[in-house]
Amino acid sequence: MFDEPSPRRLAHIGGVCLQWSYLELLIGAIIWKLLNLEIEVGKIVTGGLDILPRLNMAINLCRELKADKRIVRALVTARKQLQDGLLERRNMVVHGQHWLLTGEIPLVEVQRGKGTRQPKPLPDGAIYDLVEAIGAVSNMIGTVLAECGFIDNLNLSELEKKALRTLLVVKPTDSN
Repeated sequence: MFDEPSPRRLAHIGGVCLQWSYLELLIGAIIWKLLNLEIEVGKIVTGGLDILPRLNMAINLCRELKADKRIVRALVTARKQLQDGLLERRNMVVHGQHWLLTGEIPLVEVQRGKGTRQPKPLPDGAIYDLVEAIGAVSNMIGTVLAECGFIDNLNLSELEKKALRTLLVVKPTDSN
């Protein structure tokens, strides 16, 4: 018999989506700043880009425009983490069908992307770990931007700046 996903599982999936959107915003804002774009124009420029092309654009612009090398290193590190499995794990959680059989470890099946399309075990704790891992990437980039004095000069609304500052301080607390 199939079970409905628990509220905790749904919250963790939502956490993955939220952390990912912050990461996309942070990388996009770097691009907007480097190109001196207004927020709405910047959103048009980066809005259609998946995360890896967005990161590549940010890295290339940083190098071309001689941004602080610490920012380049942080972005290259983020790209490596995404390429080393973080992106695939995120896609599994967000795009996968979650099969919950009574009394068993939940399974997730993804119809697209790399690798096998067979259901794989994915307990709630693994989803929560992904929330933390994505948040850690954003935190790493944001910390470097703050150290370089870059974050306060990003072309963001005050609400978006507040959200990013909150992101850099607040960590998820419920691993259950």
